[in-house]
Amino acid sequence: MDAIGIHAIFGGFILGTVMPRGLFVQEVKKKIEPLAVVLLLPMFFTYSGLNTRMDMVNSWSLLVLMAIVTTMMAGPLFEWVYGRQARANGELAQLAT
Repeated sequence: MDAIGIHAIFGGFILGTVMPRGLFVQEVKKKIEPLAVVLLLPMFFTYSGLNTRMDMVNSWSLLVLMAIVTTMMAGPLFEWVYGRQARANGELAQLAT
């Protein structure tokens, strides 16, 4: 991540994946989500887009390969992180909204 200039953004992603669940998080989400959606989300994409070094990806076949690999690993990774237990409890429906 450091080589292509998005190490800080990757760190934020990792922090989001280890965030605990529960009542506290739901209350924090209610307060922070409007600010995050209106201000921080566009800033995230702008910052990451402007600071990503596309010259590190030498060919189009690498850009296409990266898209295919990351798309294919999203499902198993999601299953590994959230597990079948979350799906059985209906928590995934709450995450999608």
